[in-house]
Formats: sequence, structure tokens, C-alpha cells
Amino acid sequence: MTEKKGQAPKERKSPDMTVREAGQKGGEATKREVESGELPKDFYSRIGHKGGQKGGETTKREVESGQLPKDFYSQIGHKGGEIGGHKGGEATKREVESGELPRDFYSQIGHKGGQKVKDLIEKGKEAAAESEKKDKT
Repeated sequence: MTEKKGQAPKERKSPDMTVREAGQKGGEATKREVESGELPKDFYSRIGHKGGQKGGETTKREVESGQLPKDFYSQIGHKGGEIGGHKGGEATKREVESGELPRDFYSQIGHKGGQKVKDLIEKGKEAAAESEKKDKT
């Protein structure tokens, strides 16, 4: 087993392949199945949604218990932005330019984001008002 300085040794599922290599191979096979139509185009979205439903509470408990850092969600969001932001932005730009997405796509998502912020602010105000009511009684 080879290891680089400062890194843990690679865990092996078999003598010929690391866990990472096996995961990569599985991901590539799944991608081919989505591209060929064997799996639905929204496959990744569906499994991500399921994972979010199941894993979110576990992760939340781990953050609350101190097993994960308090800024865990911020850290993974930042890391995801660094990794996928540029690639995702370029892909989206190509989709808009090719007509796969509507020309006003960025306006649409900006509007949706603004509405989400507006709703969150309103919920925050309602929660604060409710908290004030409880404090007065």
C-alpha cells in the first residue's frame, strides 16, 4: 500500500483497486447508463433528493452534538462552489447559448432566489414576533 506524506493509506476493497477507484468506476458506469437512457435523466437529482431527505437529519444531529463543526454546511457549500461553480457556470452558459435553456434563465433563477430570500425574511420576522409574544407572557 502506497501513501503520500500527510495522507492516510488508501483503503482497498480488493488487492487491485482502491475504494476511491471502485467508486469512480461505479460513477462512470452510472453516468453511461444515464446517457444511454437505461436510467432516467434526472437520476442524480432523484438520488440527491433521497439522500437529502435521509441524511439531512443525521448530519444535523452530528453538527448539533459537536461531531461535525458548526460551520459544516458553510464549508461544504464553499468547497462545492470551488469545485463545481466554474464547471457548472460554463455548462449553463453553453446550454443557454445553444437554446437548451431559455435566454432569460439567469433572470428566472435570480427571481426565484429573490423570492426565497423574501420568504425567509418574512418567516424570520414571524418567528421573532412569536418569540417576543412568548417572552412577554
